[in-house]
Amino acid sequence: MTMEASGGKSSELTDLQIELIHGSWEKVKPNKKYHGERLFNVAPHLQELFPFGSDLTNPMFTMHALNVMNTLDLAVQHLDKLDILIPKLKELGQMHAAFELTEVEFQYVGESLIWVLETGLGDDFTPKLKKAWCDAFAIITSVMLGAIKDING
Repeated sequence: MTMEASGGKSSELTDLQIELIHGSWEKVKPNKKYHGERLFNVAPHLQELFPFGSDLTNPMFTMHALNVMNTLDLAVQHLDKLDILIPKLKELGQMHAAFELTEVEFQYVGESLIWVLETGLGDDFTPKLKKAWCDAFAIITSVMLGAIKDING
């Protein structure tokens, strides 16, 4: 599968990578709030971007953590349906343009995701699976950042 990312770059996920991602995601997605909490442990300065600040008991935090995980779920489900996935990722990038996010913020999200996967899957989180997730997240990041740059210049 090939995904046209921002800037004309082409990124590929193999059918095996997609299969690995699908299987591993089913095991970790039930704990949606955990990922959001981990993100703010990795990058506490990101809390100032949100109205709930450092109050991780705030229902707005829970809603945002669930939204992040639901977006990842959508991406995972549609890795082989680019006509659905790419427009959704671009729309999401546009929605985040006002926050002027950069690759650095996406890197924190990616690190948090990998940690959640590593912790949740234990020995099942193989180097091959990690590469598949890193490749997929790089594509997601590229599309979203492209949309942000289109708006912010």
